[in-house]
Amino acid sequence: SRDNADLGDNYGTFSGTIGSATFPAGNVINLEVKQVSSGGSFSLTTTDQYITDNEFTYQVKEQTSKVYIEYHPLFQCEHDDTVYSHKLSLRSDVDSYASTLGGGNVPQMIHFGSTSQVQHLQFPVIVSCFHDHNQTAGTTITYRMYGQTKTGTAGVYTWDTWSHSGGPTQSQHAVIYEVAQ
Repeated sequence: SRDNADLGDNYGTFSGTIGSATFPAGNVINLEVKQVSSGGSFSLTTTDQYITDNEFTYQVKEQTSKVYIEYHPLFQCEHDDTVYSHKLSLRSDVDSYASTLGGGNVPQMIHFGSTSQVQHLQFPVIVSCFHDHNQTAGTTITYRMYGQTKTGTAGVYTWDTWSHSGGPTQSQHAVIYEVAQ
């Protein structure tokens, strides 16, 4: 049998209960969109490190599920002829942020050019992965973005509006699907 729930007029928020429904493998159990605040400027080195304030949480609905995450951070880096390659990865507190999730899609940003031309480019980036979390229902998992350069040290910005007003005040977000296994 299936339980019915009223989703109301609120998009992205489930306000009912599912009861003891069993979802077939591959079906979506829950879908959420999380806004992620800007961390401002940050200095990356050749060692993978946490990019301040680029984190979000998710509360597990079913222990045997997997979580698919599609994270859309906005990064800006300077034009450079030496330090022009940056890699990003997503990690969780389940293993104390020790490893990249799910073998993860580790996108790379390239902004090569002469340092005499100081230019910044804001990249729309997608970091996506499955996370086989093995946590009990109700556990809250914190996800964090990590980054590094190929060589040297480079400054990056996360979601810089360059003093524009109006429009979205925040555009970095994560789309999270919890999927039955």
